[in-house]
Amino acid sequence: MTALKVMSKLCERVMSNARKLKDNNFGISVDLPKETVDQRKKVRPKFFAGKKVGKSAYFSRAEPNKLFIDGRLSSA
Repeated sequence: MTALKVMSKLCERVMSNARKLKDNNFGISVDLPKETVDQRKKVRPKFFAGKKVGKSAYFSRAEPNKLFIDGRLSSA
């Protein structure tokens, strides 16, 4: 197993357990490039609007700049 695969699996494991820190003053998040953060900021209103009406809204882990609402890719 290569070092990259080991680190990837370790990162995945840490991130999957991050929800256990929900009620603490400590959090874990992915460090994203500025371009991706800027793209997410543009669609953030759609994200919160979807959540507000009870829909499932999330950003893809594989492609962090893509927003999905109710399992469908949301257009920018």
